[in-house]
Amino acid sequence: MASKWFNPPPQLRSFITPDPASEFPAEPDRYRLQPVVGFSAVSVHRDGVKGWCYDGSSGSDSSDPVYGFKNLRQLYEKADPEYKGTYSVPFVFDRKKETIVSNDSSSIVRMLSIAFDSFLDPTLREENKAGGGLLPAPLKAKIEGLNEWVNEDVTWGTYKCGFSQTQEHYDEAMTALYTALDKLEKRLAETKHLFGDHITEADV
Repeated sequence: MASKWFNPPPQLRSFITPDPASEFPAEPDRYRLQPVVGFSAVSVHRDGVKGWCYDGSSGSDSSDPVYGFKNLRQLYEKADPEYKGTYSVPFVFDRKKETIVSNDSSSIVRMLSIAFDSFLDPTLREENKAGGGLLPAPLKAKIEGLNEWVNEDVTWGTYKCGFSQTQEHYDEAMTALYTALDKLEKRLAETKHLFGDHITEADV
């Protein structure tokens, strides 16, 4: 039976860590964060065949600066010739292994906030920031719990609305989306950020 909503694409979710023995150890100049490529009509129209395209518009690159590729499909297939998912951004690319570490935005936020702390002055490290940084230990479980339903009902909720197969499914997705937005609005009416006075991973 066909899905009533658009299915989220498979995610690549490996992780950069401070451990030098890990699959993806933190090293200077090894990794590259690929954001949105450009905003021309060609780039914005992603038909699932090539993904985002490099076209030089709005000051963007006319080709991939490392390999000279013209679209993200080529980069994904460079990382994994058998890859069958969508060619999305952002993602983190490992120059040494010539592969994609992760294309999951929440994982990328977390790894970039903590994996390279050993290269920073102690005063700039995540654990020493006000409120304990983006993921303070006492709030970790609560932040992850909130992130889970925000991802399901808001992040993917917009896709569910746009790709619903029937009016019934659209109404169901829209109700869930606006219920989630109302919950967030109520929470932010009482505090500066989702978990108090300091920004956390949930706000990002």
